Amino acid sequence: MLYSKIKDNKNRFFFFKKEKNKLISKFIFINLIHKLKLKKGSIILNKILTVWSKFYLKKYFVAQNALKKSFALNPANENIATDLGSISIVTGNPKKSLRFLKIAQVRDNNMHVVFNNLGAAHAEIGQNKQAIGYFEKALEVHPLMTEVYINMGVVYERMGKKKKAMAAYQKALKQDDRNAMAHFNLGVIYAKNKDIRKAVESWDKAGKLDPKDEKVFASLGWAYESLGKKK
Repeated sequence: MLYSKIKDNKNRFFFFKKEKNKLISKFIFINLIHKLKLKKGSIILNKILTVWSKFYLKKYFVAQNALKKSFALNPANENIATDLGSISIVTGNPKKSLRFLKIAQVRDNNMHVVFNNLGAAHAEIGQNKQAIGYFEKALEVHPLMTEVYINMGVVYERMGKKKKAMAAYQKALKQDDRNAMAHFNLGVIYAKNKDIRKAVESWDKAGKLDPKDEKVFASLGWAYESLGKKK
């Protein structure tokens, strides 16, 4: 997950969920095993399992090195290229990420994960128009992908297009009204529009959905202070 600090008044940018979500689990364990015809005990399968266990322990650079070895063993596999491109964003190298993700795109042009992460990589190097283009492609393939709408909202806001950003967050919430990040980002838009009461409503929902996110409560504290209230 990539995000900006609240004190900078910027929204959080969704890349990876911290937990093993269904998308990643399906992507790694079903697609790879299927396409590579992997069997239990195979060297590549063991490497993949090791990579992702280390990734979720935040040993990103160790995981990246393991992925490079997997890619060297099987450079024709788009899934490994996608994983390597994706983790390169997390480790702070979006340009390298683009190289691997474009390899994956050439081999499988219908992968919504690739399009989303290409958008994320372009956004990280300030290429906002290209980022929006890839997010739109991701939605063409998978129109119910909540995270893409969130990403679009963040990039639109960076471009100064607050109305489009708000619409994107609202579409995200239409798909998943329990998405704390979408509620939080929508609250930031309301705050920028000086609609503090609506910002409080959005941040309050975000706080109930993600009670461990201190940034949400920092925002609520600022909002209540602005309203002259105590909470």
